[in-house]
Amino acid sequence: NPLYLHEIVRDCTDNGLMLSGKYEVEKIVHFKAPLMLKQVIASRLDRLQKQEHATISVAAVVGITFHDIILKDICDDRTKVKESLFNLEKQGLIERALDGDSGNYSFSNVLIQEIAYEMILPSRRKLLHIAVARSMEKNYLDRIHHFYGHLAYHFSRGGDIKLSERYLHLSGKMAL
Repeated sequence: NPLYLHEIVRDCTDNGLMLSGKYEVEKIVHFKAPLMLKQVIASRLDRLQKQEHATISVAAVVGITFHDIILKDICDDRTKVKESLFNLEKQGLIERALDGDSGNYSFSNVLIQEIAYEMILPSRRKLLHIAVARSMEKNYLDRIHHFYGHLAYHFSRGGDIKLSERYLHLSGKMAL
């Protein structure tokens, strides 16, 4: 599996087993490769700095693609979101959208997003879904009709059935 190999190489680099394309032989003797790709990715996510971990967690709740304005709205230390995104991109966990400096990002792989999402406690996930929906309502007000489906999803996952139904209804009307 090419993704598994890619993640193993990144894991070796993160652990100092490989420096500038050369392996540290003494350290490799004690290296045990995880058997599953999920373990490799989870291990990488566990080693993130606190702010980077918080940023990628919120991004995972938003979805496979996300905009930095939503993260800046929700993350505790809003001033460090840009720096965290830069570091996450440098580590190959996320990618900036091809349209340049629009603030749009995506996860490098859907598995990274899924594993980051699974690592969030369910009670925290619910709160984050509500926060994402509220942020979308605030930041996308001028084009909110494009996000009715997303809003319904986030409110539903956050446990707000009333608002979820409202946005599902609006989404259905748009589809007609």
